[in-house]
Amino acid sequence: MADPWVPPYFGSWDHLVAYVIQSALHPPHGPLPRTHLEAAHHTSGSAQGPSPDPWRQAVSALVAAVNVQQLAATVEGPMRGQLERSASASIAQVLDDYCGTPPRKVPWPYPGPPPWNFAIASELNAIANMVTTAGMRDGLQKVAGQVLQSGGR
Repeated sequence: MADPWVPPYFGSWDHLVAYVIQSALHPPHGPLPRTHLEAAHHTSGSAQGPSPDPWRQAVSALVAAVNVQQLAATVEGPMRGQLERSASASIAQVLDDYCGTPPRKVPWPYPGPPPWNFAIASELNAIANMVTTAGMRDGLQKVAGQVLQSGGR
């Protein structure tokens, strides 16, 4: 089977698979590695959103977790359950860190939800619209909905 198409900001298919598996088995502690999307954004001089765009790490982590969910569907045995639990826990942790009730990993000192909830959901939806796999698209859109719902807590 030929490698599926991967959006350029994920790098190569091999890089994406290695990152997803590594993230599922050993969740990162600390800042996530810079994605191609982040590198392009910061070198372009664009002034979109707050700088340094704390929500971009959330998008990367959520996409990786949805990828693990999709990968888990292809695995048999006890590893499947471990991958599914890891992906769900990762999604819940990112939602809590960025979108949940205070105190958050990235603080927002004003009333109401932080403004990046909409940016995260929008970016996830944009990525979902570029994906050709129905399961991945549906997973990304589901998580985008969870992001918007978590802002109302």
